[in-house]
Amino acid sequence: MVDSFGVMYPDDVEIMHNSIRENLDNKIKFGFHAHNNIQMAFSNVIKFMEIADDDSYIDASLMGMGRGAGNVTMELLLGYLNKKRRIVIMTSNIWQS
Repeated sequence: MVDSFGVMYPDDVEIMHNSIRENLDNKIKFGFHAHNNIQMAFSNVIKFMEIADDDSYIDASLMGMGRGAGNVTMELLLGYLNKKRRIVIMTSNIWQS
């Protein structure tokens, strides 16, 4: 699910999610890619996480870097997951020699 123009609000996210879920086979997982044109990407992602399956996908980028206004900021998302969802963020060194 993509907010290509970054103009969705949380109620729009819920309507689109429900429409997709009603028409998509439950075996197929989907996620959300939020653009931040009107500074709603973080709020929209939180809404998506509240209503989506636990194994859904969320796209985010460091410092919100992306085309135009950018995407949801990973730093905000990780802080939210750590504090509100009590998810411990584990990192590993992927640049091993």
